[in-house]
Amino acid sequence: MTRQNATRPRRRAAVASAIVAVLAACSGDSPGSSVTDAPVAQNNRVTSSTPTAPIPPPSASASEQTTTVPVVDDPAASEDAVLLASLYSLLGVGTPQEQVILFSTNVSEDEIATCMADAGFQYVEDPSLDPEAMAAMDQRNSMSADEYANRYGLGITGWDLGLFPSPPADPNSAYSESLSQGQRDAYNQSHGVCAGRFDRERRAHSDALNVALDTFRDVVTADDRVVAALGAWQSCMAASGFDYETPQAMQSSFYARMSAGAGRAELEQLHAEEVTVAIANVPCEAAYTAAYRDVVGARFGEFKSRYETALATGAAPEAAG
Repeated sequence: MTRQNATRPRRRAAVASAIVAVLAACSGDSPGSSVTDAPVAQNNRVTSSTPTAPIPPPSASASEQTTTVPVVDDPAASEDAVLLASLYSLLGVGTPQEQVILFSTNVSEDEIATCMADAGFQYVEDPSLDPEAMAAMDQRNSMSADEYANRYGLGITGWDLGLFPSPPADPNSAYSESLSQGQRDAYNQSHGVCAGRFDRERRAHSDALNVALDTFRDVVTADDRVVAALGAWQSCMAASGFDYETPQAMQSSFYARMSAGAGRAELEQLHAEEVTVAIANVPCEAAYTAAYRDVVGARFGEFKSRYETALATGAAPEAAG
């Protein structure tokens, strides 16, 4: 639920595909809302904590809309499994394996290397941008929710304090730095083009995924089961003395208090408060995250229908304003 900024990245063009770029626009009340500059699909861990309140059974109208959920355990399992894995990850409730599946749909490093060679540049494939390596960069995939909350809070101020591990070095930086300024500009431009290059089929998939996601997120947050789980989350946080309307509002409150000119002492104080909130949130988020994921799976047929319509009509997402 607080998957925001699990790994703040190097801003590498290799992860600038339209599919991954949608992460930056994932805002609202989905558990993994508002990602800033992160190449790793946000991934809510459903903790083993006892839920604050039981998840209500589906309403009659919701049950009529349920569908058979494809099993997501292998990128090659089926097109539906890949689509569902991408949906879970982009909405912030994906597992590490689902993150890998999402990133496997991105432009690969070997494609970039070939493209860069065609443009006349040397390029070494970056092992840290392998789909599994990218998912492993998310600290929450190797730590319990309690450990993460105690060390990194909500994953917000810790970046400015240098608490997160440094990303691996870019194996192409030495070559890039050896170029003249003009050559380096051309290199960077080619790199961006190569990393974002799609064939027609992949571009159509990316556009349809974005279009369907834009409207489906509201369907999920309006579902009675998610609404009830959000109320339980609010009550759980209030019991610890915190009054937040949504998980997104909780996260945004810390971003609003950060400023570019904040000193170390101010950031450390804010981080201490963030950790306190995050620790309280751990036992509160399990039921909400579980409900959100369950509803996404149960209503996957609706998402697929929206996706297929967008694909058939060639719909594209509106440019961000």
